[in-house]
Amino acid sequence: MKNNKFVKKIGSQLILEKVLTKDIVIEESEIKDYYEENKSLYDTPTTYRTSIIIVKSEEEAKQVQNELNNGSDFSILARERSIDTGSSSLGGNIGYISQDQTNVDPEIQKVVQYLKSGEISEPFQLSDGNFALLYVTGVI
Repeated sequence: MKNNKFVKKIGSQLILEKVLTKDIVIEESEIKDYYEENKSLYDTPTTYRTSIIIVKSEEEAKQVQNELNNGSDFSILARERSIDTGSSSLGGNIGYISQDQTNVDPEIQKVVQYLKSGEISEPFQLSDGNFALLYVTGVI
């Protein structure tokens, strides 16, 4: 019985929606004008869900890379090896970053743009002299 009421309610809503919108016509020029006025809503930069392991030396970064290549889990290595206390406790997760962010090391932004989802970077040097590996878990 309840299911029948639900179906009738949805049917009524669809009929009402059709009746209320029947005579509405939107011109192509209005659509273009709206888009131009609200372009910032539709022009979003590519964003990368990223994790990082930061270590003190290039040698240590290469050791971490070898461990990853031998099947070690990125998040576990981040907890064990990363010197960045903020991200290491989260398995290296630094959230979503994009090209126009100003609060991210520029070296990270240079490297992340060449990674696809599921890829880990080669070791690279950060602006502060430490070394890092990035892991991109998603691209939007």
